[in-house]
Amino acid sequence: MVKRGSQSLGFMGSAHDTLATFTPYKSSFAGSNAFMLGVDMDSGKAFGYDPIGWMHEGRIDSKVQCNLAKKNHGKTSLMIAIMMLYALYDLGGEDARITVDDIRRNFSMGEYVKIAEKVFGSVPVKFDDPINNFDPAFGFTMSENLETAVEMLMHANNHRIPSVEEIFTLQIAVAMMFEEYAFTASPETLTRILFGIEEADIVKYMDVNLNSTILDKIKTKTLATAQSDSNEAQASVPTRELTVEEKSKLQALLNKPMNILPDEIISTGARLGMSFMRLLKGDFGNRFGGDISLAERMQQDFVLMDYSGMNNKTVALMQSLFWRIKMSAMKRMDRRYMFHLEGHDENYKFWNYLPYAEAMSEYLKQIRAYETLVIMNTHRLRDYYSVGSENSRERQLATNMFGDVGFWFIGKLNSRDAQDVKTLLNLEQNEAERFLTLTTGQWGVKLGDDPVVFVDTTAGYTELMEYLTRSNMANENLLPV
Repeated sequence: MVKRGSQSLGFMGSAHDTLATFTPYKSSFAGSNAFMLGVDMDSGKAFGYDPIGWMHEGRIDSKVQCNLAKKNHGKTSLMIAIMMLYALYDLGGEDARITVDDIRRNFSMGEYVKIAEKVFGSVPVKFDDPINNFDPAFGFTMSENLETAVEMLMHANNHRIPSVEEIFTLQIAVAMMFEEYAFTASPETLTRILFGIEEADIVKYMDVNLNSTILDKIKTKTLATAQSDSNEAQASVPTRELTVEEKSKLQALLNKPMNILPDEIISTGARLGMSFMRLLKGDFGNRFGGDISLAERMQQDFVLMDYSGMNNKTVALMQSLFWRIKMSAMKRMDRRYMFHLEGHDENYKFWNYLPYAEAMSEYLKQIRAYETLVIMNTHRLRDYYSVGSENSRERQLATNMFGDVGFWFIGKLNSRDAQDVKTLLNLEQNEAERFLTLTTGQWGVKLGDDPVVFVDTTAGYTELMEYLTRSNMANENLLPV
């Protein structure tokens, strides 16, 4: 466990408060620490890193940071340094809580895994250990659990929208699960209930109304192309909202549930049970069908998602679940599942999946109201402009996301990428040209409408990285990624 201030850092040894790397610089916002992250390349003055202070001073309007640079420029090292600096200090009386999403699919030697295990003593969320995505400890509402069940079914049926009979049957089964089997709620429990629905259950639960927010979120989805299970396969998934007539039909069914005969619901339950059984015997069951508490893993100081061996289709489903956890936590101010810092490495690939794109877009708009810093790493702006197909909803959401970024760390770019950034951020030509000459660890920092400040961050975290190296946890990828 990492200790703050002048206390020991466990395996790393003493923090040595007198070292510049760990010296806090007070910002003009009371109670906020500006960490020295490097040196202004033009003035030679220390550069203090302080998103919370910057926002309260009005210099930025969002604590969303985007790191943009060519490969091997130090994006991952920068993110790790910021994580460690956050972990070393008291943030408003709380220990820093950090989570990382990384698109890479082989974490066996990943630097984030080593940080999680050796610095924070955290267990990565690995899906080789089947987790319970209905974990009762989350305290989800009926609507949130029903959303999870609907998405599981759509995952099993190539994103085919469930019929109104199927939705109503799922509603009965989910209500039964959390009322009668609250302590064992799991995909396996739900499957067993679907096979066992009886007329008495239908009568008991028929007055449980489907929440209107679910009605609005259900969309018709069709696969434009056959979806492969390969990691890099991607499919465009066009969507449309339910028509007024369809919504009316569904609402009428819910208002008068016995319009569907009990025999129909019972037979639908058996059919759904077969779908869920096939799901649990396949890739989904190996990842999500289990009793390991995801709620406990999500309460660690450092929550790292390990996607090793997962295909894109399963990652997309998993992402929809994690966003539900975060959004629900914000609504309820449940700090067990809220984070001071979120890192998303090369997440542009996830924006190809509409559930992720919609959830991330909404989350970035809401997160500015909370004391959470979000950092996204990518190589070029064009990564996001390549999402989905032309005029697709996925691409629209991915590119609109740039408006939610409050500040940028821009490293070495080629001329085309530098011009893209110049256009997006309305930079001066000399600022854009300077990106061509930066070396590893040097960044142009753009805060809101302020001019670009060029900073050499290697001085700010070299000593921190040396601590990690001496602890025998660093690997060949730690500094140049």
